[in-house]
Amino acid sequence: MQPDSPLNKEWAMQGKSGVKAAWKALDGLLRSLPQVSPNAVQEALAGIPMPGPGFTSASGQLALLTNTGGSITGAASPMPGSRAAVLQELRQLQGGGDATLTAVMAKGVAFHHRGLMPEECHLVEAAYSSGAVSVLCCTSTMAVGVNLPARRVIFRHAFVGLQTNPIDVATYRQMSGRAGRAGIDDAGESILVACGAFSAAKLASLITSDSAPINSCLVEGKRGMKRAMLEVVVSGAVSSAGDVSRYIQCTLLAATHDFQAEVASATKTALKWLVEQKFVTWDTITSTYVPSPLGKATLASGMDPADALLVKQDLATAREAFVMATDLHLTYLVAPARLDDISIDWA
Repeated sequence: MQPDSPLNKEWAMQGKSGVKAAWKALDGLLRSLPQVSPNAVQEALAGIPMPGPGFTSASGQLALLTNTGGSITGAASPMPGSRAAVLQELRQLQGGGDATLTAVMAKGVAFHHRGLMPEECHLVEAAYSSGAVSVLCCTSTMAVGVNLPARRVIFRHAFVGLQTNPIDVATYRQMSGRAGRAGIDDAGESILVACGAFSAAKLASLITSDSAPINSCLVEGKRGMKRAMLEVVVSGAVSSAGDVSRYIQCTLLAATHDFQAEVASATKTALKWLVEQKFVTWDTITSTYVPSPLGKATLASGMDPADALLVKQDLATAREAFVMATDLHLTYLVAPARLDDISIDWA
C-alpha cells in the first residue's frame, strides 16, 4: 500500500472535480485488466443488494479489489482453479447458484456480500485467489475475516451503508492493507473516490492519519474479562489457577498494564463474579473451575454473561404464568436481550 503515491493523488483530484470524471478514469483502468469486461463490473455492482430502507443502491458497494490474474475461459476439461472450473462448480450448487454471479464471473468479475450462500462465498474467494476473476466487487464484509490480497483496492465511497457512517482510519487500513502484500506484489494501490461531503482533502487526511491506539477489552468496566474467563473455562482451555495465570499472561492486557495491580485484579474479580452468578463453580477437591449448565448454555448462545442473566430472569418469570394459547410468546425468541435504545409505538 502506497497512500502517498502519485496514482492515489491523481484519483483524489479527479474525484474532487467530479464523480463521473473519476469513474471514467477507473473505467480505463479496468479495461487494462486481462480478459475482463468493464461492463461486467457494473453488472456485478448491481448484483449487490441494498442493505435496507433508507439506503441507496450504491450504499453497499463499498469497494472493488483487483488482481493481476484472469485465466483462460476455454478448454473442454477445465483446469482446477480456472474460470471454467469455478463456473462449473457454481452451476452444480443447489439451485444452480446466483444467476447474476454466474453471468459476471464468466466475464472475469465477481461480487461478494453476506446475502450469498456460504458455498458461493467460498467459490468467489477461491476464484479471486487463483486469478480466475480479476475484479471483486464487495461490501464491508470483506474488511475482516477473509484474507484476499489485491493489487489495488478501489473505494467507491468513504462510508459504510449511510453517509452518516464514514469509515474510520482502522477500517480503511484494514481494507486498503490488502493492496501490495509482501511476497505477492512489489507495489499496491489504494484509490478513494471523493464525492458529496467526502472531499479530496478529507480523504487525504484519512489516508495519512495514524490509527487509533489499540486497547484491551479485558479492562474492568468493559465486561470483557468476564466473558473471556467464561469462554476459556467452558471450552476446557482453562481449569486450574495455573491455567488462568498462563492464559492472562498471553493477553494484550498483560502486555500493556501492570500485572499485579490491574491484570490479576481484573481476573480475580471476573472469576469471583462468575462463581457468584453460578456460571462456573470451584471444585475444592480437584482445585479446578468447572462450568455449570448455565455457563455452557451462555457460551453456546454467544451471549454476554450479563445479558444471559437477564434472559434467565425473564424465563423464570415467564414460567410462573406461561400462556401458549396464542403465538405472542414467540416474539420473545426474536426480541433482543436489551431494548434500552428501542422505542416501541403501541398505538
